[in-house]
Amino acid sequence: MLIRRPAAETVSGDGVRNSFLVCYDIADDKRLAKVHKTMRGFGDHLQYSIFECQFTRADLLQCRHRLAQSELKRRGGRNGHR
Repeated sequence: MLIRRPAAETVSGDGVRNSFLVCYDIADDKRLAKVHKTMRGFGDHLQYSIFECQFTRADLLQCRHRLAQSELKRRGGRNGHR
């Protein structure tokens, strides 16, 4: 998964929103659907696996946390190997 912001903008302060392009390529259909569903709550979907998001620092942390939680659940609560 790639979460990238334009180089001209910086993330500073919790109230400042910056544009991020979130792109992912996931082969497993079930996992792909879960990530897509999570990302719908954070930004505008441009294509199925590409979202444009306006994140504050807190929003970015929340997004990463929810995606990480989803991954941990997928792995059965284990941190690492299947």
